[in-house]
Amino acid sequence: MVKLISFKIMFERVRGYIGILQFLMIGYMFIQQTEFNLCTTLFLVVILSSVLAIIDFKYIYPAEQKGIMQKNPVIMEIYNDVKEIRRCLNENS
Repeated sequence: MVKLISFKIMFERVRGYIGILQFLMIGYMFIQQTEFNLCTTLFLVVILSSVLAIIDFKYIYPAEQKGIMQKNPVIMEIYNDVKEIRRCLNENS
């Protein structure tokens, strides 16, 4: 069972790396096909990547973490304890 889980994790990482390579190839093709100079194109790619990273960090990552916490009862218990401690601290102050 452990080997199956390790294989699944490795497979998911490989899929992520393939996605990165595809993104890089699309970016390279985009740079080759545009009439802008290289600096302008790289600037646009950096700005768009930053926007995607912000969206990922603010909306997608918390949803993933919430899903992980709900599936793992130990982490969910720790999360509930921290939430209760924060609530008690807010009430006492």
